[in-house]
Amino acid sequence: FLYTVDGGTTWNGSSVQVLLGGNLFGVAKAGEYVIVAGSTGIAYAKYSDITDGVVNPWTLALSASNINDVQFVSSDVGYACANGGIIYKTTDGGFSWAVLSNAAQTSQNLNSISFVDSTTGYFAGNSGALVQYFNGTLSLLTVRTSVGGAAITANFNVVATAPLRGNEVYLGTSTGLMYRSTNALGSYPLFTAMSGLDGLGGGSIDDIQFAGFRGANMFVIQTAANGTS
Repeated sequence: FLYTVDGGTTWNGSSVQVLLGGNLFGVAKAGEYVIVAGSTGIAYAKYSDITDGVVNPWTLALSASNINDVQFVSSDVGYACANGGIIYKTTDGGFSWAVLSNAAQTSQNLNSISFVDSTTGYFAGNSGALVQYFNGTLSLLTVRTSVGGAAITANFNVVATAPLRGNEVYLGTSTGLMYRSTNALGSYPLFTAMSGLDGLGGGSIDDIQFAGFRGANMFVIQTAANGTS
């Protein structure tokens, strides 16, 4: 686990001993604690303990396979997604986790999480899987570009939403394509294939993040087919 305290000029590391032997895929901050998720489970540590150099500050919160992402909507409530369509939830800041859905919506691997706020969020995964969380209910959305059109079955590496824009959802695929919906909360959501980004359709879209007022700025990490990014 790497962290910076000077805006990215220098970086320090903290070995997550309780998850050694695996890979880390997701990180989030909840109150005073940092939560990491990976191929062998979820762990947490007090941020001040990490920066103060406390030996082995990490505590195992959940022992489970292939936790691919984690996100918090408050200092107490957070979600994690895993292979096999499993979704976890915590209500105590990441100290303990319970299964929210055991592949009830999809059995596909879920790779990415993005919540607009505490009531609206999305879990994206392989073979076109997109699970919507809205007011406590999970449902599987069909990602299509036209009314009655065929479902998109690409693997979704990342799902992204911008603050205060609950109807707007972005998806990045393992084949380097991006899709955008502006009516994701509607009764029949439709997605548009995006254009204008160099190299779209080759390599993969690996991350999408927003910054600025209401997410006015978008940043995309694209790994090109030749291995560059």
